[in-house]
Amino acid sequence: MKIGRKAIYGDATAEECLAETANVVAAVLYRFAIDASTSNGMAIVNNTVIGFVPPSNFSGQVVMPQGVTAIGNSAFTGVTSITSLSFASGSQLQTIGSSAFYGCQNLTSVNLPNSVTSIGSNTFRGL
Repeated sequence: MKIGRKAIYGDATAEECLAETANVVAAVLYRFAIDASTSNGMAIVNNTVIGFVPPSNFSGQVVMPQGVTAIGNSAFTGVTSITSLSFASGSQLQTIGSSAFYGCQNLTSVNLPNSVTSIGSNTFRGL
């Protein structure tokens, strides 16, 4: 679906709704940045990694937690500081989304668990 320029221009209710939505999104992103700075850097929703912000002490090694079942589209895209990707014992990972590690040019070591059944397009492009 494409929404054209000025599609809601002049509609005060729609403009207020859009502004409120933008505020909510900004608050969520801000909260994610705070959480990521004090944890492993992964934003995980419903057992799916949806984003990553390297914490200040990031060593380059990403260890996927056991309960993660999917890595979402573009979750790690462009994070050039990643050097290796491994999975916790008993990993339940099934799906790696499109472009999940696109442009992670320093990623040189990946050991996928046997549980993976689907890998999206361009997942490791640009390595």
